[in-house]
Amino acid sequence: MKIVILGSHGTGKSTLANKLFHHLKNKYKLSIDNVQISGDDNGQRFKTSSFSDRNLRWKFLPDAAVDAFVKGFDINEGTPIEAEWWIIARQLEIESLTPAPWISDKCLIDLLAYARFIFTKEKDFLNMIERVAVKNFNYDLVLYLPTGEFPIENNYIRSTDEKFQKVIDEIVKDILTEYQIPFYTIRGDVETRFNIAKDIIEQTFSLS
Repeated sequence: MKIVILGSHGTGKSTLANKLFHHLKNKYKLSIDNVQISGDDNGQRFKTSSFSDRNLRWKFLPDAAVDAFVKGFDINEGTPIEAEWWIIARQLEIESLTPAPWISDKCLIDLLAYARFIFTKEKDFLNMIERVAVKNFNYDLVLYLPTGEFPIENNYIRSTDEKFQKVIDEIVKDILTEYQIPFYTIRGDVETRFNIAKDIIEQTFSLS
């Protein structure tokens, strides 16, 4: 079970993801016998012998862009190629090596949206990023948060430019449409979003 919450910056992704993570972690323990590996065409299931504990615990993935900021990379509108490459590689590492079930407020889809905006003149680089990202769009549930629901909170990391925020939002939607990625749009205040998303997750994965 790989759940991603995506959208432009400043749309409440981290807040929603954190609330959902704590809800899932505290309420559900998933039996290994009932969890299917995402993207496995053969329908293979986890083998009990591979784990010392028969229960899989939910994990919240770290934010690759924040990791980049902490390491001193410039991010947002002026992200250099070196930083973008590091962020994409870091996100791919996190998603690929973290055993399911997990939830994330960042994924390769929205990172690709930023790359499409920033590196329009770097065709070779952008094409390589796109190939890597698209090949690894392996998500079981995608929840999309639109812009315009909340003011952008200044956390001194993300951009507070609303025009930039809206442009990224449009590119995210373009990518979802282009690659025919199923998704749910989540609207409302914090509590409304949480309840809607919680119900979708529980229905999608037959959690009870």
